[in-house]
Amino acid sequence: MIDEIMKLLHEINDPLIERGRFIAPILVQNQFTMLVRDLCRELAVESDDQKAKQLLTKIDHLVSIHWFSPLVRSWQCHQASEIPFVQNFSHMIERATFHYFRQDYLSAIMVLVPVIEGIILRHSGTPISDFKKWSDLKDFLNALVTEYQQPEMVTRFENYRDFLTKFLDKRFFCGGAKASQSFSDSALNRNFILHMLGDEPFYNQHDCQTLFQLIDLYMEVIVCQKQGTNFHCWIKPELGDVVARERHYWSIILNNYLGIGDHQAEEGLLKTHTLYNEMPVSTNYIEIQDAGPPELLALTQALMQAPEFLVRAILLMPKLEERKQQVLTTACQAVVLVKGISEKI
Repeated sequence: MIDEIMKLLHEINDPLIERGRFIAPILVQNQFTMLVRDLCRELAVESDDQKAKQLLTKIDHLVSIHWFSPLVRSWQCHQASEIPFVQNFSHMIERATFHYFRQDYLSAIMVLVPVIEGIILRHSGTPISDFKKWSDLKDFLNALVTEYQQPEMVTRFENYRDFLTKFLDKRFFCGGAKASQSFSDSALNRNFILHMLGDEPFYNQHDCQTLFQLIDLYMEVIVCQKQGTNFHCWIKPELGDVVARERHYWSIILNNYLGIGDHQAEEGLLKTHTLYNEMPVSTNYIEIQDAGPPELLALTQALMQAPEFLVRAILLMPKLEERKQQVLTTACQAVVLVKGISEKI
């Protein structure tokens, strides 16, 4: 079983890392993972750059639906608060998640880049004053060994560690001549971002998703390295903080989707700047209408927690396009049913 999982992860990530992307080893062996694997198989042999970009767009979309659903992100924030070294920055990961669901990818990325560096420094025990270059941290990561003796845990650890080191080396920390390479697929490079080495936009959704998943991967590395680390393989949606997060994330999504709040006004102001690039959004927001029962329940819970939002949304109804009216009507009807109210909206 473990060999099959590692083969699957290599089929996915070996071609993705070359394109500045990565998918963390969470929620593997489901329909979404299989769809991504099939697309990555095509990507690995695709020589036409335009067709490769189309494959990447499809992959990014699947990632946004599955790995970045409000429930999954809520659970990963919960995990971050309990994993050694990562928990030092769990509040910043939470803040970046708020930015992500508001589609403010610029802010999310600027929060996450130093977090990744901070996790490695804490893990390695390197004092900030002694940190000189990436090669020192790479030597630390390459030398890591697991405390576990079980073959399955050793295999997991070694593969996860190698994925992490490879991505950090080839994309995140690469400098010098490598840093000036074309960023047509991804500008996810620490030097490029923090030192503003070019005008190419790095604040897009897929790079934002990759940074989150890099942290997801690092949590897996730590869990597989240190015995006794508090970590759950399966999502526990009943936990209070997980429930609260998921509801809030859905509320953010609904506000953005329906045009309630400041996001559209802020985007309008940003567009007045010459070098600002509005990033295309490939998310499940426009698929809310077609969502299944779990998503509908999550919408209902979010609305029930924020009745003032429900009132504002109903007042906004006549101004919405037809599709958004359908989404809102469905969500409002769910609230009515759950509350046991007989009136129909």
